[in-house]
Amino acid sequence: MTAKQAILHYLRTHRTFSAADVAAACKISQTGVNQAARILEKQGVVVVDSKEWRAVHYRLITRDEQSGKRSTNLIFQECRQSEAMKRVLAFYGRVSA
Repeated sequence: MTAKQAILHYLRTHRTFSAADVAAACKISQTGVNQAARILEKQGVVVVDSKEWRAVHYRLITRDEQSGKRSTNLIFQECRQSEAMKRVLAFYGRVSA
């Protein structure tokens, strides 16, 4: 089983994956899974769901994302919710205080 096949097989039963998860489940190298995941990302099959230091979690791309609608960047979304950013945005007239 190739790393690409292992990723797609793993995604049949899981919503997201990391290279370590797929490597452990399918008994293949983590390096091969990382390379296959990056190739699948470039092909538009998977997207990065989250990053935790060195661990990157991927998920399948949604129909909305395929049709050109991009998902909102979660970091910016969380940043906008902070009190400090609300004050900055209010100062520049982007949102009401």
